[in-house]
Amino acid sequence: MRFFCAVILFFTCAIAYCDIDKNKVFVVANNKKAESISLAKKYAQMREIPENNIICADFPTKETITKDDYENLFLKPLLSELEKKGAVKFIEENPTPLSFDIDFLVLCKGIPLKIQAEKTEKKSYSPSIDSVLSSTFLQKKEKTSALKNPLYENANPNLFKSFGVLRIARIDGHSYEDVHTYLDNTIYAEMHGTRGRAYIDKSYYVLKKNTILDEAEQILTDLGYDISVNTSNGLFSFHERFDSPVFYFGWYADTPKQYAKDDFPLAKGAIAAHIYSYSADTLANLRRWCPKLLSKGACATIGNVDEPFLALSHNFDKFMKALSLGFSAGEASYYSTRVLHWQTIFIGDPLYKPFKYSFENQLADLEKSQDNLSQYVVIRKMNLLFKEGSIEKAIAFGEKHVDTLPLAPALLWKLSELYQKSNNQKSAIDYAVKAGVAASGNLDYDGLIFEISKFLSNNLDNTAYPIRFCEAIIERRFADEAFLRSILPIAKDYAQKANNHSLAKKYSEKLNEFARIDAEAKPAKQKEDEAKKSK
Repeated sequence: MRFFCAVILFFTCAIAYCDIDKNKVFVVANNKKAESISLAKKYAQMREIPENNIICADFPTKETITKDDYENLFLKPLLSELEKKGAVKFIEENPTPLSFDIDFLVLCKGIPLKIQAEKTEKKSYSPSIDSVLSSTFLQKKEKTSALKNPLYENANPNLFKSFGVLRIARIDGHSYEDVHTYLDNTIYAEMHGTRGRAYIDKSYYVLKKNTILDEAEQILTDLGYDISVNTSNGLFSFHERFDSPVFYFGWYADTPKQYAKDDFPLAKGAIAAHIYSYSADTLANLRRWCPKLLSKGACATIGNVDEPFLALSHNFDKFMKALSLGFSAGEASYYSTRVLHWQTIFIGDPLYKPFKYSFENQLADLEKSQDNLSQYVVIRKMNLLFKEGSIEKAIAFGEKHVDTLPLAPALLWKLSELYQKSNNQKSAIDYAVKAGVAASGNLDYDGLIFEISKFLSNNLDNTAYPIRFCEAIIERRFADEAFLRSILPIAKDYAQKANNHSLAKKYSEKLNEFARIDAEAKPAKQKEDEAKKSK
């Protein structure tokens, strides 16, 4: 109810809202990097931005630059180029810029990322170049710390010029290939819709009083997305479901861990972010959240280049709310951050609108053509029907489409779940078995298979199916130690329930091997920890 009230309030307050003017979007590339220039040209062509709006200058090439270098080697030449194009005006004989006529300034890969912290007696932090640049026209005499963002929770993003906020976005990532891929995916998603599931790593181990992930979950639920929520102390594990994530929000791990795997999937058009103090302190290291998520196809992410403090980080709930209300990703980033001149950063296409292609159009497409993401459109409609109180209509809608779609294990499992809720155990088991068979052999569905196997193991006297499904995965990934450590205890339990002693013994031996490895490594690890403490 709160979400729909917010929708009404938005349309009441933002009647004057208009789309970003592409003629007032400027794209900045580093003249010292040919790939940076090529990226700028591709983006301008992709978004129909005038070629004359591309700015190429000799900027520093390092990710981190000093404050002096920012002002003299980056800001001055940038403003000079913008002035030539009539986008910035200066007071005569005064180096301070007076005004700007820019809807978005897009920094391409190759532009520095952050400003080196100045050494002081007090603790200091490195702000992002993007956030500092945003504050250029704010009416503040001293810009040495965080400045209030007047666009925070502002229902009308068009007020940015009157507030003096120069909106900045960055199309960047670990590699130029990553950037080109996710830019292509934004166009695909705007043509076909954001189709997939939502996942939230809540990790209540730390984040107990803050409700930003709870609110993000509620918005996604109200939109009908199928959602998995992890409330354990760690991240989603290898044996947990993670098929076709189109929305992912998480807290609080220093590295992506299992998300760093080569076969980690993101659905086209995905929005993905994880709260961590240094999630974007470098884009050159795939052990950081922002470059890793972008490398897996995320079309937009938000993060921090240095310690931001939780209260001054982007709020995922506000970000998700703005997107659902029709804001572009770039506009949503300003709607969801309290301060400028800070450590926060938005990476992705600022013009990207994940909900541009309506859900109604997606439903109509089911009658024309289907792909592996079509099943999630059906599931979303089923969730909305179920929420309205009609489980029968939800099941009927799913069964209408289940035979017409290509291999659809997620849809088959959703039907099983609804039959479980309606106490039709026979149909629930039948659809669960069909879902497991359909999912077998596809890495994307490994977590789904374990979810199905758990249900079948608890509801069938014959545990042949759970063992069959799990053994197929284990055989395929037997060399993956991290994966095996997570799922072998579960598989061993299934084998013991089925009195399959040979399999139970096989799994036990592997687990004992891991225990020996850990015991042998423990003294060396303790010695390493002690050495770190002594320093």
